[in-house]
Amino acid sequence: MAGQSLTELKNIVLSEITNNTNIIKALVMHSEDFLTAIPTEEEQYKIDNAPKLIRKQIFPYKNITLVDVEAQPYITSGFYNFEKIDRNFIGGIVRFYIIIPIALEETDYGSRYDVITDMLEDLFNNTGIGVFEFKGKTDVDLPVADFQCHSVWFNITDFHWKDN
Repeated sequence: MAGQSLTELKNIVLSEITNNTNIIKALVMHSEDFLTAIPTEEEQYKIDNAPKLIRKQIFPYKNITLVDVEAQPYITSGFYNFEKIDRNFIGGIVRFYIIIPIALEETDYGSRYDVITDMLEDLFNNTGIGVFEFKGKTDVDLPVADFQCHSVWFNITDFHWKDN
């Protein structure tokens, strides 16, 4: 891919997430058995139109205001310490924040934020963007009592979309 920029990288990362049906189900289906349950009409619409969730439930930046948001899961992201040599990125850190209402945390598969975190790890271990090296997972304290947050981050190197 020619002409890389941080914006292009963010768009590719968000596209990978919205193309993953199981991650989208975890975000839009509030049932405990979201992977096997039959979606409602509204949930199916969101699954079928996952790119419309960008900036609604999936964000290319870290912070969202949790005061006036709906009680639904969110994925936010941070892109840190990206370095370039000439016109090519050589590395950086991508960190995802999985924010879940406490009422939706429990699922048949474990904690919803752990399940989403594991799905993100699996997804980015197999993406064509570059080499994603898992660096860690952690809980994140939030100033809002009704939500929990978990984070996973990766070093990304060896970009496969360098300028030729």
